Amino acid sequence: MRLPDVEEQIGFCGGHVYAMIREKTFPPPIKLGRYSVWLRSDIAAWMAERIDPSRLPWGTHLVEADRSIDIPPARRPKRTGRQDVRKRRGK
Repeated sequence: MRLPDVEEQIGFCGGHVYAMIREKTFPPPIKLGRYSVWLRSDIAAWMAERIDPSRLPWGTHLVEADRSIDIPPARRPKRTGRQDVRKRRGK
């Protein structure tokens, strides 16, 4: 996942994402050439760790036993070009 996808998935802006990485509270990206990418599994695990166990319908014992809860990626509108991305970001 690239940074815009991570921002949309977790609801934080890029600056906050990188601040959490510096604080070691968010998984760091993997460098692929000039790109920084995150694994969906890392983001899903990070999100699963933050779910309050009392809010889960199946209770805390399952959350403690299995940290590999699969969180589906957020649905997002199709990107048709750079112009659409700029409009959504308010530029």
